[in-house]
Amino acid sequence: MQKSLWLVGWVAALALAQAACPGGRVAHDLGEVCLPAPPKRVVTLDWRPLEDLLLLGVRPVAGADLEDFPRWVRLSLPPGIQNLGSRTAPNLESLAAITPALNLGYTGFHGRIYPALYRIAHTLFSAYLH
Repeated sequence: MQKSLWLVGWVAALALAQAACPGGRVAHDLGEVCLPAPPKRVVTLDWRPLEDLLLLGVRPVAGADLEDFPRWVRLSLPPGIQNLGSRTAPNLESLAAITPALNLGYTGFHGRIYPALYRIAHTLFSAYLH
């Protein structure tokens, strides 16, 4: 009896966890993010996630250092992506005004501003070691 109660409790906890994160739980270099829904307004704070999204056919709403991107990356930028300024110091006021659902960044450049970024939107960081 006690074993079945434990199993029922575990299944209920799992169901509650999934209900709380219908967009999924995503692990990243600084922790884990619970997404309330699949993100539709994504911002890239570095060229690597911008390149990855473009290759997948996903158009971010904003990105950092967009003027230099075409010089170094052989992908065309779709029109209408807002530029947030420098990759090392993006304009946080402009970012907040965009109301993103998800920020994608680089631990090396953005680790120090993670708390400010996370106050604006869910934020995922990668180290890009390869």
